[in-house]
Amino acid sequence: MTKDVRDIFAETHVEDEIKAAILECCIIGTGCFTDVMPASDERRSWQRDEQGQWILEANTKLSGKVERVSCFDVYPDPHCKTPKHLERLFHRRVMTRSQVENLRGQPGFFDDQITSLLMQSPAGNHTYKPHESYLNQIAGIQAIGNSGHYEVLIYWGMVPGHILQQSGFKADPTKSMNVCLFMCGGILLGARLNGNRRKPVPYNFIPYELTSGRFWGVGVSRSIRHTQMVLNSAIRLYIDNAAISSGPIVEVNTDLIAPEELTTAHQIFPWRVFKRSGDAASPAVRFYQPQTMSGQLNTLIDMMRRFADEVSNLPSYTHGQTIPGLNKTATGMSMLMNASNVALKSVVKNIDTYGIKPLVESARDHVMAYSSNELAKSGDIRERVNGSSTLMAKELQSQRLMQLLQMTNNPVDAPMMKRQQLIRDTAKSLDIDPDDVMLTEDEWEELQRRQSQQSQAQQGQSQGGQIQQSMGVANAA
Repeated sequence: MTKDVRDIFAETHVEDEIKAAILECCIIGTGCFTDVMPASDERRSWQRDEQGQWILEANTKLSGKVERVSCFDVYPDPHCKTPKHLERLFHRRVMTRSQVENLRGQPGFFDDQITSLLMQSPAGNHTYKPHESYLNQIAGIQAIGNSGHYEVLIYWGMVPGHILQQSGFKADPTKSMNVCLFMCGGILLGARLNGNRRKPVPYNFIPYELTSGRFWGVGVSRSIRHTQMVLNSAIRLYIDNAAISSGPIVEVNTDLIAPEELTTAHQIFPWRVFKRSGDAASPAVRFYQPQTMSGQLNTLIDMMRRFADEVSNLPSYTHGQTIPGLNKTATGMSMLMNASNVALKSVVKNIDTYGIKPLVESARDHVMAYSSNELAKSGDIRERVNGSSTLMAKELQSQRLMQLLQMTNNPVDAPMMKRQQLIRDTAKSLDIDPDDVMLTEDEWEELQRRQSQQSQAQQGQSQGGQIQQSMGVANAA
């Protein structure tokens, strides 16, 4: 079962999808990706035909698919307070014309309805939403009006039986059914029964930080919002004050300046000479140097940075920023990193609980439903995720192994230790493959043999030199 699940994750590039969902989770507070869903995988390979010619053939097989979904494109039940209790959802998917055409012939889709949609809207019916226009503006894309795509709404959840019966489906009017509906432009493109028996909505929402009574999580940007506003204001004040105090403010008394100087009196440059007349006791030009407030503003900026570190639980030293008074020893940095991991443990726990565990469960269900490997289906299997617990245990284990290496690095304790195995365990705790950095047993024996031969040769040369020296002394006597 483990092998089949890993094969599904490798074929669907699930790691890339999860990384994209976690990135959105950190930025806006919630990330989303689907369960493992059945999909037809078309693969092309070169085969020989009857004439012996090589041709490129397409082979289609059933496989799994995991898709990262942007939280801007999903609309969950507004009355749902937690992702675990979600029972219905709308997913807005923008599809190209070819993708809509490929829906024809698939189980549960109505070919005549799809053809009717393509005839009614040959240029598509998708219009840009405000967030799409804003993202296009950031990317420098001029997107106005119709995009040429189709806006398909996918509904997952329970539908009363009498509504399905009115729409022409065979259903018990007294019972609700868990279905998946595809709609576009007011046209029903397809309807399927949801084969997922674990939950009505095969979508996984990962909150960065849970909030009581609220579906959407709170991300890093939201948690430091107020601190960031004060920090932005302080930086703007710092820049404005630096610009104002970069040079003096000049006061020119136009009554004392010669008339021919008035047209250029606003120009200040080195060795400028003003021609003047009038009372000599009153200066024609005065200079005022504005006071710089950089010291006070720097204090405010540093204070807001510390507040941001405390609120977000992401200290500056975790991403390489050095701060005054930081303990830069290996043990001190390890203690600080362990302390920061305590706060991040809850975030990793949310990823495990709301994302990884349901995804592995759906992958196992996919294997149970569609795989021909009967050996993988046998046995009592339970999913277990250890991300949050491993995060802490790994750091502590690595620190203890390195302490043991230092404590036993002496002539008395070293002979009693399995030094090679201890080094291998230390390398594994540091995410280093010991086979890449350590010698094998054969290489280690060969190295010891060479060192023994060299030491014996050196001893032989030393003894031969002593014998020759003794013989020379005897001959002299």
